[in-house]
Amino acid sequence: MATPHVSGVAALLWSLDTAKSAVEIRKILEDSSEDLGAEGRDNSFGHGLVRADRAKALLMGEGTCVDSTKKFVWAGIERDCAWLRSQRTFDRESICLVDKDIADACPKTCMECGGTEVVINFDEDSSGWIKPYSHSDIQFENAYSFDASKYYSGTGYNYGTVSRPNVALNGWGDAMGMRCPDGQFNLRSISLTSAWYNYLPVNIEGYKYGFLTAFLRTSLNSRTPTRLDSELASFENIDYLVIRNYYGTQVAVDDIMVDIMSPCTVQVLDVVESASYEDAAAQKASDTP
Repeated sequence: MATPHVSGVAALLWSLDTAKSAVEIRKILEDSSEDLGAEGRDNSFGHGLVRADRAKALLMGEGTCVDSTKKFVWAGIERDCAWLRSQRTFDRESICLVDKDIADACPKTCMECGGTEVVINFDEDSSGWIKPYSHSDIQFENAYSFDASKYYSGTGYNYGTVSRPNVALNGWGDAMGMRCPDGQFNLRSISLTSAWYNYLPVNIEGYKYGFLTAFLRTSLNSRTPTRLDSELASFENIDYLVIRNYYGTQVAVDDIMVDIMSPCTVQVLDVVESASYEDAAAQKASDTP
């Protein structure tokens, strides 16, 4: 009864790109299938299991970087790629480096499929003043970087500065965004600290093509940064990330690690947009009825 499933996936692909011929659609289906039984095409399983997710990714130019369902042995125990994804970044990278069979079985988790690693620590500006933050690889929204020791010593801003001198905040307690126009990225790790209150609930939302594809809610305190790492496994191939809380207060953000899977078209801040936080706050107040 494979024919209805294959036909359905073929129809999905054609609806996404009506310029593709039947031969091209078939080639995508074959190249994106999950091999079953003997390696390669065989009489029992043909080309294998049809995979709509892989086929769509291949059609859209996103490649076929997916983890297999193969089992492997680590530390004397049979494991799989889901277990590997649950490990902290340092441990994952060490395991992938040590065992090539694991890297081959879990190419997506082991980052064998490309992507450019980018670490964002907000430390480019040495003045220490509160300013809108911009980055050449990814577009930030409502993010302001500053040296917390010059302003709010002894607060969550200070404790949340993981790499000195600077940390970032979400202006006016509104949501902070990271956007990747025309591209996609994976969120690998991030440090968050409540600026003022303990037990501050924060939502982290990942979007792709306008749809929510990843979500995490966590609670922050103001004395110790919360480092999120393995909890972010689902934040892959997104084009927009939102950090928000519903209490109208600030969050200290630092040491973000992302993998740029396809380049973002970043809009450079002009002179007006680069006004100081204080100037922007005054403008916001004057615009409020």
